Amino acid sequence: MRLEDSPREGLEQRKEHILHTLYYLAVEHGESSVSVDHVEIRRHNGEALHALEDEGVVQIDDGRVRLTTTGEQLGADAVRRHRLAERLMSDVLGIPADAGEYIAGEMEHIVCSELTDSICTLLGHPSECPHGNPIPPGRCCQEGAQAVETAVIPLSQMKAGEKGTIAYLSSGPVAQTMPGRHGRRHGPGAGRSQGPSVPTPQGRGRRRVAQLTSLGLFPGEEVEVLQTSPVFVVRVGGTMLALDRDLASCIRVRRSTGERA
Repeated sequence: MRLEDSPREGLEQRKEHILHTLYYLAVEHGESSVSVDHVEIRRHNGEALHALEDEGVVQIDDGRVRLTTTGEQLGADAVRRHRLAERLMSDVLGIPADAGEYIAGEMEHIVCSELTDSICTLLGHPSECPHGNPIPPGRCCQEGAQAVETAVIPLSQMKAGEKGTIAYLSSGPVAQTMPGRHGRRHGPGAGRSQGPSVPTPQGRGRRRVAQLTSLGLFPGEEVEVLQTSPVFVVRVGGTMLALDRDLASCIRVRRSTGERA
């Protein structure tokens, strides 16, 4: 099946869109194969699907397509670039997640692996995109790279007296080596925010986020750390709150200028 090539997309971009979709469906949703008539594959196909087959990235059999081992890695890379770009737009530039979606989609196609790792390290190896979808870990995550100072850190890593702005609430404590958490998911055609995940008890992350918001902790709120032991005591607005380390680790903070160690 070959559709008309889109004049607005190059072949390489269409190939990455298809890999992104297949990775989302196969790795995150456990579909062993996907119909070549799937709406997202048809939308980006043209010559792309058969080009991927010729390269050994996908296998097509009886109208079904599946990723090869190489294809799975390439799909993870595409998803990783997209979700890190979303995180960069949100955490560093302060662009709302939905508003930065188009830019993230463009960056997915042009950012090289070295720059991807640099962005990941800058952001503190985030485990989720702003929509709560897991970000595939890279080599820098596994090596615990600290080449640059992180722009956003867990509140649990802040010291007494430091201040900052809540960037986002994570559904789980900060990952040490292999980030990745289940979160709410968009389908492959809705923002294309997909990626692999490390299983966690279902619902635990949602309860953590709900607990934090019930305490008045929302993105954009100013927060000051008053003490870190035996529990974290923070000031948010005119309210002081006591948090255990796990909850504090779920609050990702952009430290104020001049507050960084």
